[in-house]
Amino acid sequence: MKKYLLIALLLGSAWGAQWQERANEEGVIVWTMQTPRSSIDAFRATVTLDVPLEKAVAFVEDASRSHEWIMYCEADKVIARTDDTHFVKHNIVDMPWPLSPRDSVANYTKTLSDDGNVVTITFISDPNLLPLRDDTVRIELLEGYWRFQARTPNRTHITYEVLSEPKNLPAWMVNMGLVGQPLTTMKNLKQKLQH
Repeated sequence: MKKYLLIALLLGSAWGAQWQERANEEGVIVWTMQTPRSSIDAFRATVTLDVPLEKAVAFVEDASRSHEWIMYCEADKVIARTDDTHFVKHNIVDMPWPLSPRDSVANYTKTLSDDGNVVTITFISDPNLLPLRDDTVRIELLEGYWRFQARTPNRTHITYEVLSEPKNLPAWMVNMGLVGQPLTTMKNLKQKLQH
């Protein structure tokens, strides 16, 4: 229940903050919002693709391909799976030089709406699930979701929302470059799924 409360707080205007549109390119829209939980802003990115819901969900869930389209993703691996709706992933992010790579460990939960038209995959970090690595900096705050909404049988609206602190980086620097990752990631997703 705690996980869903955190995600619900991330989603909304419980803080009185408003999402600010920061980019709109090639059908991808990116917003950012200040939160009281971090000096680093949350982001939300959306895109609507001409693909069936199931295809979009399956592609995003395929950790073996994450490095092909998620910006800065060096590796993404499911390290534990309880069932089809609960799993744990370890992700390594190759930060731009001269920054050290980051890694995260997060619990994922997949839900399906009653009508079958919306799939939501929420994630929240659990940094103590794996021992720390010598070659990366562990991300302790990472939470968000992927939401897939079927608009028609062959058209899916996708939302990607995240609050994360990459640790040991000034907030102004992270916030200044915050839009690039979700914008590029969603453009890459669009290219992979529609071509």
